[in-house]
Amino acid sequence: MIPLPRRSAARRTAVASGLALTLGLAAGAFTLTTFAASPAQALCPRDDTDCGPDIDPVDPADPTPPPPVQPVARFGWRVPSLGGTVSTPSPASTGSLVLDACASNGGPSGTAAYQWAIHDVASGRTTSYSSTSCRTTVGGRPLNGHWTADLRVVANDGSVATASHDLPFRDSLVVQLGDSAASGEGNPTHARPAAFDDNQCDRSSNAAAQLAANRRRSQLGPHATLTLWNLACSGAAIVTAPNGHGGVLRPYGGQQPAYGPVLPPQVDQLRALMSASGRQPDAVLVTAGANDTGWADLVIQCYWMNKIGLGLVVCERELGYDVQARLGLVEPAFRQLSNRLHTQLPDLPDSRIYLTEYWDATHDDRTATTDPIAGPGYSWWCPRDAMAPAASSRKWGYRNVVVPLNAHIQRAAGEHGWHYVGGIMGDFRRHGLCATNPWVVSPTESRGRQGNFNGSWHANLAGQQDIATRLLGSGAFDVSVRAPAF
Repeated sequence: MIPLPRRSAARRTAVASGLALTLGLAAGAFTLTTFAASPAQALCPRDDTDCGPDIDPVDPADPTPPPPVQPVARFGWRVPSLGGTVSTPSPASTGSLVLDACASNGGPSGTAAYQWAIHDVASGRTTSYSSTSCRTTVGGRPLNGHWTADLRVVANDGSVATASHDLPFRDSLVVQLGDSAASGEGNPTHARPAAFDDNQCDRSSNAAAQLAANRRRSQLGPHATLTLWNLACSGAAIVTAPNGHGGVLRPYGGQQPAYGPVLPPQVDQLRALMSASGRQPDAVLVTAGANDTGWADLVIQCYWMNKIGLGLVVCERELGYDVQARLGLVEPAFRQLSNRLHTQLPDLPDSRIYLTEYWDATHDDRTATTDPIAGPGYSWWCPRDAMAPAASSRKWGYRNVVVPLNAHIQRAAGEHGWHYVGGIMGDFRRHGLCATNPWVVSPTESRGRQGNFNGSWHANLAGQQDIATRLLGSGAFDVSVRAPAF
């Protein structure tokens, strides 16, 4: 008999079915007979050398591939975030590196050890590690640097596989200086009584700079991080506010002095952090100037004057002209700040200092209730807060405070070669206090959220998100790191 050629189980079953059909026809039978198409019912037994061994099909429910014949070495890496909080900026001078070789394989005999050699390109120093775990965390890495890593995967049978990678890494440091517009006033992080991350300064993780930093971190991937030191304090002035408050260049007790001792100037706080960490900022954000004019006092006092019926004329006469006169102090205040930053940060380019525009809380989009005197953009009726100032007051504030203040800030940025972050005032034009979709906190909301009126007329969370988008678009949070050579 001629032996059948070697075939798979499925093929042998098909052949068997064909033979049955042929034999049935030859015998004159009119019944079609087939065998079940199952590998277990193959014609040849498993020990039949003429048929060859059965090959069972791969079970699709078990995706585990067979172990490789030789060990395989593969690894990836990432730099974890440094952590820290809004209220206590971290002065960390070193970080860590996570090496992940779990995609490696020791082959049929299994993995005995993962051996690492980490070479610091800058210092020339090499450090070795050995572990039975496929993940290894290496501490003490510089925040910005360049390492190379060599991996040896040692199998239980003594065989070895190797892999090497170039590991550049980067942590960008951004510093925020300024007042309530930068601290996140009006947007407490938590419910009362612990409303803010820092209650003395009403500093919140819902501040625009923090929101921008969070967004950028989520875009960086595993090989870079970003650190934010937010030193802004609600109520702070660059030099001195009419009420005597300092802030950026002078000591200041904070918006809520009962929570702590008098704070050093923000530039001195920055110097202390730099000294503790050995770090230099990659960018400095400044949001300040309004309190140097006494604008916040004007808003609050005019609000109450309107409430008791004294009106806009009294507000202008008693306070308005003083504020306009103090607008002339804004640019000299920024000159003092520029001199201090040049002394403290001599290597930071002027273009890496970002001066932000203030928002416009006065306009709205409620055309059906347009005030006949104030005109388009100013409704006489504000459904969000019955205590809101009159439309005429808002228009006066826009023309005499918001526009000239931002003009002075923009001129200061141009004088010192700083990057002016504009567009914010325009973004808020249809989102003021009385708009259908407001980006501004009302007095009632401030009272309910944080137990006082300090958050009134500040940007709410939607407004802070818009400012964060402007900050990201300015390039202040850009992080450049050379791509790893995988």
